[in-house]
Amino acid sequence: MNKHSYKIVVSSLMFLISAIVARADLSYSNAVMTLNPVAYWPLEETNLPPSNLATNLGTVGAAYNGFYGSGVTLGVTGALVGDSDKAASFNAGSDVVVPFGSALSNNAPFSVEVWALAGSNPSGAGVVSDGEFGNPRSGWIIYNNVGGVWTFRLYNQNGTTPSLSISGGVADSNWHHLVGVYDGTNGSLYIDGALAAGPTAAAYVPNVDASLTIGGRSDGGSYTTAALMKWQYTRIALSASDI
Repeated sequence: MNKHSYKIVVSSLMFLISAIVARADLSYSNAVMTLNPVAYWPLEETNLPPSNLATNLGTVGAAYNGFYGSGVTLGVTGALVGDSDKAASFNAGSDVVVPFGSALSNNAPFSVEVWALAGSNPSGAGVVSDGEFGNPRSGWIIYNNVGGVWTFRLYNQNGTTPSLSISGGVADSNWHHLVGVYDGTNGSLYIDGALAAGPTAAAYVPNVDASLTIGGRSDGGSYTTAALMKWQYTRIALSASDI
């Protein structure tokens, strides 16, 4: 991936412990919280606090708070019509870093979900990731691939070659709901509620030491300039009906 920048808005990351069953009488965030997520970063802060914390509302608590880097704009309009939840907008070189911890070492199965809005002509920029991107690589990443499509990748320490690289959709100036799913055998990518790629067989080795990062790669490369919201990581493989 090249270090191109593009506009993405991220407004929340969640690690859930059961399937998402939305209720019409609950906002998106309230529906998430009924699932007792392991970790959930709403990214709804409207002003950077002195500590620059991105608060984790999940069950593992403050030990997994994230930290906003400089250049993040808070309180921007989110993706969901009729929902007051806000999002965060990133520029090239800005991100949210959640230091590594055992609760975030994502063994299979798992699902990764994010709402993303990309700007003009984005390519090769990381959206969310939890991986070691040296050589060999491990973990996972969702990013906007060259050509303006969304991509979900897994690694299994086979050098820098991904064990899974599946793409679909168009990264444009509209909000899109992205879900990467790995059930322990196959990986799939859902976009706006529909299966866009997969299921495809893949091996996988979880990250064991790198930070979880919103707005770029875990190694500080391939930053985005974008808006992201409702970012979640689930400790189950969500079904198509869940998504």
